[in-house]
Amino acid sequence: EIPVLFISEIDDPLDKIEAFSVGGLDYINKPFQVLEVLARVETHLRLRSLQLQLQEQARVLENQNRDLHRQILALRRIDKSMHPALRSAIQNQELNLCYQPIIELETSKIKGFEALLRWQHPDFGAVSPLDFIPLAETMGLIEVLGEWVISQSCQHLSTWLGQISHASHLTMSINISSRQLTHSGLANQIQRMSHEYH
Repeated sequence: EIPVLFISEIDDPLDKIEAFSVGGLDYINKPFQVLEVLARVETHLRLRSLQLQLQEQARVLENQNRDLHRQILALRRIDKSMHPALRSAIQNQELNLCYQPIIELETSKIKGFEALLRWQHPDFGAVSPLDFIPLAETMGLIEVLGEWVISQSCQHLSTWLGQISHASHLTMSINISSRQLTHSGLANQIQRMSHEYH
């Protein structure tokens, strides 16, 4: 947007108000200097640019606040009794992996599997990953869960490759938490387990 400046000899305040009401941003009385006009135009352009930046930042913050609010609401839906239950689930081996096949559309053959973590609680029944994964992240257990998933997936894939002929092409896809990705030892952990079950 380009600022509109009115260059006039109008002295009546009402006339000036009317001029601003149609989009004017500044008012210069005659006589005027060209440099003055240019300086005011540049000032208004910079102000407008700053205004647009502030509006964009406000929009980003609003979206972040909305996402945070949704996360808080999701966590509130989880009963507090689930905290100790999740800790004991790891120790009591209540967690298990389901493997979803990955099919190649052109050949309709299985190319690999995706490991999906599931939790079957003796009292709560099947607990959705949408509930216990965010809970594990807030409790600081996601690294432990992630390491267990990687270990079990590698072990099962190794078993299948040893039992099934012509299966060397099979791959294993594992979902990784964003917190796991920031862990410095993740790459070494995956490499160590792949060698262990190779």
